[in-house]
Amino acid sequence: MADSKQRIVRGLPLFSFFTAFLVVAVDQLIKRLVIESQRFYVINTGGIFGIFSNNEWMTDILIWGLIVVSVFWLIRTKKKTFTDFLVLGLLLGGGVGNVIDRFFRGGVVDFFHINPFGYFNFSDIAITAAVAVGFWNMLSFRRKQSLRD
Repeated sequence: MADSKQRIVRGLPLFSFFTAFLVVAVDQLIKRLVIESQRFYVINTGGIFGIFSNNEWMTDILIWGLIVVSVFWLIRTKKKTFTDFLVLGLLLGGGVGNVIDRFFRGGVVDFFHINPFGYFNFSDIAITAAVAVGFWNMLSFRRKQSLRD
């Protein structure tokens, strides 16, 4: 029993990277289809909600910082759960998907539009989902801790 649990835990980093790969693949496929179909899209040179649009280097620093911190956390954290690896995979995939756009297109291709939030893409949805799941997981963990105390 303990051996199968260890195998599952050892497989979780691969799950993170598979999730990240899947997010990047779906994100880039959707963006390519949107661009080729000539549907309306915007090239966002800033961050979420257009912040830092005049300081592209600041957005790049934040994205690369997020990626580096996520990978560092994966390596250093001792107690890891499935949810932690899911969050990590979504963050990495979303970050890398947007970095690819910045490198090859000069900005992020955004095509979903919801007022008043503005334009966003699949990578942004993955990042937002990661933050929401991570926050929920953190609150659930704290609630369980307080119930034990």
